[in-house]
Amino acid sequence: MAGKKSVATNPDGREKHIHQKYDPDYHPEHYANYKSIGCGIDEIAGFFGVNKSTVHGWIDRYPEMKQACDKFKVNLISNAHRNLVRRANGYEYEEEKKVTENGNETRVEITTKQLAPDVGAIKHLLAKHAPDMWGDKAEIEINGELEVKQTLAEKLTNGSKR
Repeated sequence: MAGKKSVATNPDGREKHIHQKYDPDYHPEHYANYKSIGCGIDEIAGFFGVNKSTVHGWIDRYPEMKQACDKFKVNLISNAHRNLVRRANGYEYEEEKKVTENGNETRVEITTKQLAPDVGAIKHLLAKHAPDMWGDKAEIEINGELEVKQTLAEKLTNGSKR
């Protein structure tokens, strides 16, 4: 009679599945890195040599994978919001232009340029952060008659057309 095989464990003491390729020191960090450069779950699964359902299982099963997933989402959202605010406010940036004469690069000209505030970004931020004043929805009040009230943004927009 053959004896029972001992069950291998992960470094943190959890039982390791016989076919498990998961490494808590490797996969969470690399998952977040791949996501940050725009890789989809199919590509990440390919890099890890597993199916995408396996990666989803790791996210459900292992807290450090869930944390890596959540951290990526928070970073993505905060970076996008910061860039939206920057775009709404406008900003200065430097542009480099290499000048060549007779086929040789002679100098680099640096020009400071100004990007004007973006009205679409402003509208989006105001609708999100001050919806009572700047939301896109019209208020409908029913009191026997149908009356549509304009939002402040619509009033200002319609008032500026005159």
